[in-house]
Amino acid sequence: MPEPYQIAIVGGGITGLVAAYTLQKHFQQIGHAPRMLLLEAAPRLGGKIHSIEFADTTVDAGAEAVVAQAARQLCHDLGIEEKLQAPLTSQTNIWTCGRICPLPAGLAMGIPTNPLLIAQAGMLSPLGVLRAGLDVVLPRTKLPAEPTIAQAIGPRLGREVLDNLVEPLLGGLHAGRADRLSLAAVVPPLAAAVQKHRSLILGLRPPRRKPGQSASPAVRNAAELVTFEAGLGYLIAQLQQALHTVEVRTGVPVKTLRREEDGRYRLLCASGEEIDAACVVLTAASYDAANVMQSQWPEVATELQQIEYAAVMVTHLAYRASALPAGRLKGSGFLVPRANGRLMNACTCVNYKWPRQHSSDLLVFRCSAGRAGDERAANMSDEELVTALHRELVEALGLSEQPVQSQVARWPHAFPQFVVGHQARIKRLEQTLTERAPGLFLAGAPYHGLGLASCIKDGIQVASRALGYTEH
Repeated sequence: MPEPYQIAIVGGGITGLVAAYTLQKHFQQIGHAPRMLLLEAAPRLGGKIHSIEFADTTVDAGAEAVVAQAARQLCHDLGIEEKLQAPLTSQTNIWTCGRICPLPAGLAMGIPTNPLLIAQAGMLSPLGVLRAGLDVVLPRTKLPAEPTIAQAIGPRLGREVLDNLVEPLLGGLHAGRADRLSLAAVVPPLAAAVQKHRSLILGLRPPRRKPGQSASPAVRNAAELVTFEAGLGYLIAQLQQALHTVEVRTGVPVKTLRREEDGRYRLLCASGEEIDAACVVLTAASYDAANVMQSQWPEVATELQQIEYAAVMVTHLAYRASALPAGRLKGSGFLVPRANGRLMNACTCVNYKWPRQHSSDLLVFRCSAGRAGDERAANMSDEELVTALHRELVEALGLSEQPVQSQVARWPHAFPQFVVGHQARIKRLEQTLTERAPGLFLAGAPYHGLGLASCIKDGIQVASRALGYTEH
């Protein structure tokens, strides 16, 4: 057998790549170059980050942006920070009540802190506005130990706020159900605020600023989204190029993993090749990790198999610019509440959102469809999906022509569902691995947080844990 690797990373999505890059940077700083390996089952790296050419521009078939605060240090280290691009506009909308309503100002983690601003936006009925205002006087809500988003927000602000605003912002962005998603797992700071404050409106309202005083840059930029002119795929390419001392292999599925008597880990690849490593970081999807671990850690595999996923289809539709009536869309796009029964979850006009090179004759709309409990989009053919989404775009925006191009990207396991009990499950998993498989670590979206910002953070943290194990 060849000399074992010190660290093997299974999974070449953003978490695995960041973990590999962080490890490499550490070893370079101390003048050490151990054998490290990254294996990816697919023929390309990046996972759900995949930039493609469509309608004379670059679009993202998966994730399309990352929170700037999470990306800047990584991009600085890679020497590409100056290439980050902010959106052309931060205004987005909600398609509800038969209208496209601007997202109201005064939101804190998706919670309105001024019902009058919601009333002006036109997304609530007069009774809905009054019901939201009752939050100020209602007694403290009695909640279960781990409330869902719906349990925490609905009794305070009413059903209309929950359905038309909170659900598309918090539940919708996770492709989940507000009545099943754990508030603590999805938005930990909001869960803490719910525990602390009787009234959400009063408790989350920012302190009054002095006349002429503006919000600090840290506050203004905390949730700023950024990308690159070449799409997020550019970040993946730069990470791949930067891995000089890490052996990267694509198209190499791992079938099983076991721990030998001497403490080393042995990975059996689909090709029959066996690879030994002192430490293994699993950043693969939880169902793939379950298959790999089934033979030696069946109880861990069972827990992993219980993590649910929602399927999402990302469809790009290109129209001649003349198809969109002038002034019909203000901002970059809109979210669609689940309660409306639409197929579409969200729509973005790529031309309006990102400062990229575009054909002046074409408008490109990015539409997502599919969420937990709604399999309609997954069961449609590409042609049926394009037809249905076009129909909804006509209804929402008054488009007067058929699309001239279309492209569908299917993500059958797009979003892990952080339902009630998720955090307890992950804690049990990690405790079991600490006791029975020291040196084996789980990281990535199914465990510690959705979104690229969480995955980047998790990649850095799991690298630290792996170093702590290998250097002890």
